[in-house]
Amino acid sequence: MLLSVYYLYQKNNQGGIDVAKYQCQLEENTTVTTKQQEWINLLIENGGTDAELQEINKNSKNLLFTLCKYKKILRQRGNGYVSFVRIKKCYEDKNVEELHKLLNQLFLEYYTRDEIENFLELMNKTNTNIEDVYNKHLENPEYNLFSTLTL
Repeated sequence: MLLSVYYLYQKNNQGGIDVAKYQCQLEENTTVTTKQQEWINLLIENGGTDAELQEINKNSKNLLFTLCKYKKILRQRGNGYVSFVRIKKCYEDKNVEELHKLLNQLFLEYYTRDEIENFLELMNKTNTNIEDVYNKHLENPEYNLFSTLTL
């Protein structure tokens, strides 16, 4: 499977250049879902590089394995750290947009806004609070967001 990530640039309001997003290209017979594309974007934005992603992909069975392996590598380098104070403040202020970004960064995994809202709804129906989620993640960073819930 050939994986290539390239950057699209756009001018910002100050006349500078910002990286707008990353695009992933695979062989013609392989499709990348929107969620996988967003996950690639997230990993690149949090310390990843195109070259590393391509190298890992050479030895992976599929894109999902590539993304999981790269997530683990980036975490071992110290990427994916988010302060609990920031997460707690967003949660208490009901700032779902910012909380969405922070949880994606913390878990180094892309969750849609709907998935975050569903997670918060489930969390509020259980004995799990936002501090429990954060602490469970610290105990086992390989957990995904939903596995931090205590049902």
